[in-house]
Amino acid sequence: MDGYVGGSLRLTFRLFFFLLAVSYAMNASSRFRFDFESGTWKTTVFALAAIVWASGALTTAMGEEPAAVSVEIAKSFAGHEADVYTVAVSPDNTKLATGSFDKTVRLWDVASGKTIAIYRGHEGKVMCVAFSPDGATLASGSQDKTVRLWTVVSEVKDGEPPEAPEAVKVLKENAAQVHTLAFSPDGDTLAAGTGAKVVHLWNLADGKEIRKIDAHASSVYCVAFSPDGGALATSGLDKAIKLWNVADGKELKNLSGHVEGVFTLTFSIDGKSIFSGSSDRTVRKWDVDGGKEVAVYEGHPGWVCGVGVLPGGKKLVSVDYGGNVNTWNLENGKVEARRRLGNVVIAMTLSPDGQWIATALRGSTAGLLPAK
Repeated sequence: MDGYVGGSLRLTFRLFFFLLAVSYAMNASSRFRFDFESGTWKTTVFALAAIVWASGALTTAMGEEPAAVSVEIAKSFAGHEADVYTVAVSPDNTKLATGSFDKTVRLWDVASGKTIAIYRGHEGKVMCVAFSPDGATLASGSQDKTVRLWTVVSEVKDGEPPEAPEAVKVLKENAAQVHTLAFSPDGDTLAAGTGAKVVHLWNLADGKEIRKIDAHASSVYCVAFSPDGGALATSGLDKAIKLWNVADGKELKNLSGHVEGVFTLTFSIDGKSIFSGSSDRTVRKWDVDGGKEVAVYEGHPGWVCGVGVLPGGKKLVSVDYGGNVNTWNLENGKVEARRRLGNVVIAMTLSPDGQWIATALRGSTAGLLPAK
């Protein structure tokens, strides 16, 4: 009897906690958002506190799920003068690139945390950065409607200031502000998604546009090449995920299922699946060949801003704006681990070796968190 009463009390407590958390989260969500047109955060101190608190409460209410463990960033990278909005890790895992609302791109040494180079030239906020597959080139996209290509600096000697190289190429014919970038696996082509519903494909050898794809009904926020380079996946505010033939720009698939904008996506290692994250708080798995949704992963209390498949292809990491980091077992679809950062995460990517989760944090810093 005592056990029954105790269990009932715990269940009642969890239910109360859950309902209170939902109320707080819904109240906060109306006050905490990113204004995509102005590039600014709309929030209040109450909203931020409510989201962080409600995230923990929601997790507690899920009695059968693993409890969230509070964690801290293992390595921080501070130096920007405004919000860091985007991060990327070099193919050899030794460098971190960050783009900021201060209109600069910074290159960091992962081991020491030192700034190697500061790239200046953009006339608007930097929205995205990406490394070429060989790690020799860094691309950045901005609200100024340009994509700039930079030479990746190898190192800076002790005691010397960071280098400040000029852009190698400036790709100017983008239709609007550039939200997302991706290099093709062979490094010959760069895809740029814009606020004008358009995706541009650029030939990097001569800096000329290969083609322009009228991709979506609203702003494009994600582009990703398939592992073989034959297809390009795109997504954005219109809730759709689309697959395109890179060779001719024709639409291959239109994946429908998310009920709000899709702001992050990645291919599986074998290229047979796509994983996507949305402001509808879900992560979804899609079959590329069939063009069908095959799984929905629920459990994030906030907007999912990053997904990444760990080496081996059996686990997925997802992150939401509330700083919740979930590790999913893709074989059974369950959450293996939940972690919670005490900060808002704006963007996330995995290091190629799967050791680090790189995050752009609200404020002027970026950080690394162990992926496992």
